[in-house]
Amino acid sequence: MRFLLIFPFLFILGICQSQDIKGLILNDAQAPMIGAVVSWKNSQRSTISDENGHFSIAADSLPQILQITYVGFDPMEVEVLPGENNLEIEITGIVQLKEIEIEGQKTSTYVSTINPLNVEHIDKSEFQKAACCSLAESFETNGSADVTMTDALSGAKEIQMLGLRGLYTQLLQENRPAMGGLATPFALDFIPGTWLESIQISKGASSVLMGSTALSGMINYELVKPNTDKPIFINLFGNTNGRFESNVHLNKALNDQWSMGVLLHYSTFQNQIDRDGDSFMDAPLKEQFNGMYRLQYRSKKWFSQFSFQALKDKHQGGQLTSANENPALRFNTNRSFARTELSGKLGYTGFEHNTQSIGLTYSYTNNLVDAKYGANVHSGDENTVFVNLIYMNVIAQNLDHKYTVGASYLWDDFDERYGSYVLDRTERLSSLYGEYNYCHDESKNSFLDKVGFMAGMRLEYHPKYGWMPAPRVNAKYQFTEDAILRVSAGRGFRIPNVISDNIGGLISNKPLQLANDIDIERAWNYGLNYTQTFYIGLKRFQFNTDVYRTDFQSQMVLDMDSDPKVLKIYNLEGKSYSNSFLVGLQIPVFRLLDIKLVYKFNDVRMTFQGEILQKPMNAKHRGLVNLDFHSPDKRWKWNTHVQIVGKQRFPSHAGIPEQYITYKGDYSPAYVIVNTQLAWTIKNMEWY
Repeated sequence: MRFLLIFPFLFILGICQSQDIKGLILNDAQAPMIGAVVSWKNSQRSTISDENGHFSIAADSLPQILQITYVGFDPMEVEVLPGENNLEIEITGIVQLKEIEIEGQKTSTYVSTINPLNVEHIDKSEFQKAACCSLAESFETNGSADVTMTDALSGAKEIQMLGLRGLYTQLLQENRPAMGGLATPFALDFIPGTWLESIQISKGASSVLMGSTALSGMINYELVKPNTDKPIFINLFGNTNGRFESNVHLNKALNDQWSMGVLLHYSTFQNQIDRDGDSFMDAPLKEQFNGMYRLQYRSKKWFSQFSFQALKDKHQGGQLTSANENPALRFNTNRSFARTELSGKLGYTGFEHNTQSIGLTYSYTNNLVDAKYGANVHSGDENTVFVNLIYMNVIAQNLDHKYTVGASYLWDDFDERYGSYVLDRTERLSSLYGEYNYCHDESKNSFLDKVGFMAGMRLEYHPKYGWMPAPRVNAKYQFTEDAILRVSAGRGFRIPNVISDNIGGLISNKPLQLANDIDIERAWNYGLNYTQTFYIGLKRFQFNTDVYRTDFQSQMVLDMDSDPKVLKIYNLEGKSYSNSFLVGLQIPVFRLLDIKLVYKFNDVRMTFQGEILQKPMNAKHRGLVNLDFHSPDKRWKWNTHVQIVGKQRFPSHAGIPEQYITYKGDYSPAYVIVNTQLAWTIKNMEWY
């Protein structure tokens, strides 16, 4: 409750400041002017307009003369009289300038030194380092999140962050919860890499606005927009292993306000590879058809977006066709997955005060799965409806004090079977939430100029589990413009999906022993982050370090240790926690070469039948070395990234006959993966 007492204190600070004059700067086309310099005549006090053209400047007395300067426009002066505290200023009079060319260097990944949240931003140029990628492969050059394969037979992939499975990282599509339920094991392969515009990775206790399932963090991915993407884009890829992919983007601006786009994807892999000679395919055969239609509307007051996605995905793994002439004796996995989704957004900003906005997001999703793992059949039909209403404003027209309130509703209906288990259920989750954000970034002279604070509360109601409060707090202290310290703490909840969450264990073909009533998962997360940007000459370096801990109060346990002949799933009885440490450095060696170095230590432990053990198949030590080079004319680009993965504990071998144990040790050996790519751009084509 301590952090709640800070609210009235900060509110009083906000309303006791000197009078602030707010304003919006536009050009003659009514477009916001970013970075316009605003100052009082004969005074040292000044500010600049933000990315939306808004500004705020303190005034000790009125009337005064406000001066506005912007590159390429004549300077102008505006007299501000008493009572005028919300201005709209249009600047005109274009100055004829001589043309100059300025070349800047921008990194494709960076950690903000402003946001109270620990957020890493990844832009499109980073994805192009793995141009044949899906969303899963977009993290290969990233040190914050690892994408691991749960098993080679099914090919299921998941994000691992802060040492925890991807189940505990909330996945968002354009700030809307996405790809949950039956889609979870293969969700990362359902978004082709060329569809991506950017990714934001938020670690630890993040915002409460989009849900409480972000126990270890949140990943939001933005898709290319019809009004900014290329009118026609074609991407083709093939390799010597037999993998083929194609992507086509078609976009059309219908007029100044309406635009539409079509995104198409096809991929296939039909080559049975067995390099280790164990008669099992090293990677599953797969084929995917994927398409999305997007319609977008944008005006001065309204924003609307509608999307429709349809997907068909097939996987087949297991023993080679030649391994046994009798198909009944071969162990195989077959999965067919179909997905359709309707989603949209509607936003309104035409209020009297431009600080206000209201938005509605909605979606309907149907997931169909028909799978077979050996003799065990898994079938599921999931229908999901999600609605979220959100309102944003500032307190007393002070841009330092922002708040957001909203409500959401989730209806998730499952018709699901696995073997003899009937897992039909309907989840209904009603939520109310509010979040307060204090940030003053004008002078950086006083203590209050350097601190930032975000506190939120999400209150969720589930008919079975009752009311569930999820408080979260994030705070920052900015020593300088380039050095920031962040702390965070928060609580999260997650309703487990027993079968979809444990595909990697089900392919073992062991009999499943499932507890009668799997509880909801609950955890607290605490974190500390320090980010420092520094310059040597014109070269920009960034140093980043994290320390996080996650403590589970309740958790679903997949137990492969206590009995080698049975796969057990039950509720946690004892402790389960994760300690995570990261240190990273981005180094511009010279103008054409950048180096990224990352080291991670993850200590993840869980109680199995009364004994606290290191979580199996989870590397304590991981490292990343990333090298980026481009020619002076940027026609040639070369990237090499090296992933170092430390040893991982195997589940217990006790009770397994020795002749069936192919690797005798308790831990897997450490290994290294090296990927390299050379790209050549000529006119409007790129070869890689």
